[in-house]
Amino acid sequence: MSSRAATLNISELSSIHRLPPELLMPILCDARQRLQDIRFAHVCRHWRTLLLATPEYWVSTLESLKIAPYTPVGLVMHCLTLSSPRPIKVQVIFMGQTERQLLAPHASRIAQLSILGFMGEAAVQAFEGLLKDSLPVLTNLRYDCDIPFLGSARTAVHPLSDFPLPSLRHLEIPSSFPLHMCATPALTHLVVNVDGPLRDSHRFREALSRCRSLQTLAFRPDDPKRPISAPVALSEHPPQDKMPRLRRISFAGTAGYMTDILAHLNMPPPDSLHLRATLPRVDIRAVLASPTVAAWNIVPTLTRLYIGRTYHTGRIHVLGYAHVHKTGVPHRKRERLDIALWSNWAEDNALVEVLRAFTVPESEVVALAVALPRLPPSLERSAWGRPWAGSTGDTGSGTFELPCALRRLELLGGMSDSAKVRLARGFVRASGGVDRPPSRELTLCWVLDVARGFACEERAGDELRRLGKLLEEFDSEGCQLGRLELYGMLQSWVIATRVGEVSTNAQRCAEVAGSLLPHFEELVDVVVLM
Repeated sequence: MSSRAATLNISELSSIHRLPPELLMPILCDARQRLQDIRFAHVCRHWRTLLLATPEYWVSTLESLKIAPYTPVGLVMHCLTLSSPRPIKVQVIFMGQTERQLLAPHASRIAQLSILGFMGEAAVQAFEGLLKDSLPVLTNLRYDCDIPFLGSARTAVHPLSDFPLPSLRHLEIPSSFPLHMCATPALTHLVVNVDGPLRDSHRFREALSRCRSLQTLAFRPDDPKRPISAPVALSEHPPQDKMPRLRRISFAGTAGYMTDILAHLNMPPPDSLHLRATLPRVDIRAVLASPTVAAWNIVPTLTRLYIGRTYHTGRIHVLGYAHVHKTGVPHRKRERLDIALWSNWAEDNALVEVLRAFTVPESEVVALAVALPRLPPSLERSAWGRPWAGSTGDTGSGTFELPCALRRLELLGGMSDSAKVRLARGFVRASGGVDRPPSRELTLCWVLDVARGFACEERAGDELRRLGKLLEEFDSEGCQLGRLELYGMLQSWVIATRVGEVSTNAQRCAEVAGSLLPHFEELVDVVVLM
């Protein structure tokens, strides 16, 4: 009977049980999404034996398990034991010595520790006792709680620098949490979850300046709908915090919130500034124009912009690049600005407003790449870029005000040819304005899909004929491009932020555009197939 039961339990007729363990185990690990999925070990004897011998499964189970007074101690001990010897990530609500006793035997494996709460001074003492036991591989520490009683605690509370934490590099804290208790010289990444104005900004800055190895700093609002008033009358550079290795600063929230944090902290010039609008109608242009590190050290250095989708998200981003002057790499560019617009960017006119931040005479932006799936409705309704519209008289909320020094426009894939035509018109006609480069100094880069197939080739032919009519229109208005670059795109699904990233084939491009090239060469000084 036992043999028959085992046979039925294994269900050898089921296809999944015929898989070798090295294939079945990744499937079960990927299928585990919540704590209740621990029941996979109860399906059959084969699965149970396999899961009990797989530490990775119990490591992932621990990530969704909160070690708290209401969590069964047996379950916690079970998962901790079966996850050995792999590094683990744990979430803990400290009540006292019980949590320390559970984790102490596994302290050498804790790589990420999230503190969800402390219940009294005894809980803090238990946490510090765990730190004294040494956490040699702890790289990431997160406080998802506040400690309002620290200031009035009768027992001494020690800073993290007093404990042996040789691997600690990542720290995440609420803004109300005392940073001076957490800052260590070896810290490289800091995330601050802001729930209001910094309670003691001077002390926060002083603690921040001790993080000499800090490379990334991020501020995230707990409540993005609650604006924080921005300081006024800022006209001088306040003293800079000393973080020589700082490379990236990230902010998310309202315009007032982002301006307030930038102004209070005045970070040293970072390599990259990331801004993310969390509400519609966030005035990013006001953030960039305020007298902070953004206006002093980021915007003036940008020489190239990109507007469109990015590799990692479906949002519309505005990316800014600056030249990197290094020996042997004369044309290399570095991303210094990343603005993630609200998801309804096309409705609230945010894109048009952001671009206006780079239209001041001091702007050094000479190249603009565009890959928009559609134009904003306000711009679509305006006269800007339409046939026979004035060169500089297209005004209104929907008008693109292009940078004054702009000499190169790159119209990438993923755009309709009608949108490309309107952008190209606005680009060339702006050359008639004051302090604008003349049309013969302009370069227009046009990317079209040259993939084989009747539909693709017919669409590319229509687009090229429309481009030819556009060039004739420029010629009739007394404008002539200095350079036209045609890029034959072979992989239309690839997202590129500049034409140099487009997979092109000059021979294929010549096959599609060959009959129209003589006409293009009559209307443009230089025509190049890329």
